[in-house]
Amino acid sequence: MDSYNISTERGATVHDGLRAVQLVGPQLSLDFLPEDAEALGVDAAVEVDFTGVNVDLAVFWSKLTNILEWVL
Repeated sequence: MDSYNISTERGATVHDGLRAVQLVGPQLSLDFLPEDAEALGVDAAVEVDFTGVNVDLAVFWSKLTNILEWVL
């Protein structure tokens, strides 16, 4: 089971739908495959701003890249 899935709060789910992920400062960029972005009901390029959020970004990034590297 070498895959990951991404789900929305509305229950839409895709498997292996990311083309690229980047974290620059507190900004997380997610680049979805067009068909998966449509299935999720989001733009193909999504920006998440972690400014003011109590998240250890180093730990978050380490865990996220670990998951994505493991399945790619």
